[in-house]
Amino acid sequence: MEKIYLALVDTPGLFASMIRKTIGIPYVHVAIGLDPGLKEAYSIGRRNPFIPLIAGFEQEYLPSICSAFPTARYKVVSLECTGWQKAAIAAQLEECYDNRFRYHYCVLGLPFLLMNVPFYQKQHYTCSSFIARLLAENGIELFEKHFSLVTPRDFYELPQTELVYEGTLTNFLAADPDGYDVSQWENLYESKKYLQHRPLFGIDVPHFLYNLSRK
Repeated sequence: MEKIYLALVDTPGLFASMIRKTIGIPYVHVAIGLDPGLKEAYSIGRRNPFIPLIAGFEQEYLPSICSAFPTARYKVVSLECTGWQKAAIAAQLEECYDNRFRYHYCVLGLPFLLMNVPFYQKQHYTCSSFIARLLAENGIELFEKHFSLVTPRDFYELPQTELVYEGTLTNFLAADPDGYDVSQWENLYESKKYLQHRPLFGIDVPHFLYNLSRK
């Protein structure tokens, strides 16, 4: 058997506070990872941790998140899967990353979520609905409801998971067995980018300017 990892995230902020009150748990965001250190982790969330209004599919870059939210808390759990399932999930995440600007946060679906009414807008997801659908498409059926109705609370209450870590993001990074080396994260993160123009606010900009926008 193999394992995938789910990171439940508690961050400060007005929008996070609203979600926290709605779902009744401190963790307001969820990401999926391929390794326990979350060096290969993805989610539907902020494209830049410092800018809350721009969201879509992105790779989670933990040092940047830590800079934006130094008091953020993480709960990381593992979920067993087959080798085939993990490989298929990894391939699908890679494809989503290559086309990440086609994916957006499903703002229109939030009222339907509150009313417990399934709603799907093409290539628009919440963090939890994206992961729920991804897992279901690869044979990991965890919830007896439409993926659009899945919230971080559903992942928080999963009995099939095993706790890996719970505490501050700062301590999580410091406890990395390979050492908290920002350059390692930078190299891994940048290795997944291509030297091509990328859209920023609907405008194609050169690669190096796009990177500056993420600082």
